[in-house]
Amino acid sequence: MEQLAVILCVIDYKRPGAERPPSLGFLAFGSGLSTDVFRERLTELQQAELLEVRGTEEALEVTVFGLVRAILVSSGLGELTTN
Repeated sequence: MEQLAVILCVIDYKRPGAERPPSLGFLAFGSGLSTDVFRERLTELQQAELLEVRGTEEALEVTVFGLVRAILVSSGLGELTTN
C-alpha cells in the first residue's frame, strides 16, 4: 500500500505547467508517509524498474515509463514502443 501511495502521489503531481519539480518532503507529505518511508518505497520502485528517479531531494524528476510498460505488458496490449 505504501508503494501505491508513492505512485499515486508522483502521478498526481505531474501536470502541465508545473513550475518546478517537487521536493521529496512535499511528495512524502502528499502521500501521507514520512520522508524516510517515502524514500525507501521510491527506491524499491526504482529498483523494480517501475520508476526512474533523477535530481536532488529538493527537486525530484520522476518518470513512470516502466510502470506504464508493465501495465501494458500485463494487460496483454504488448510493449510500449517509441518512434
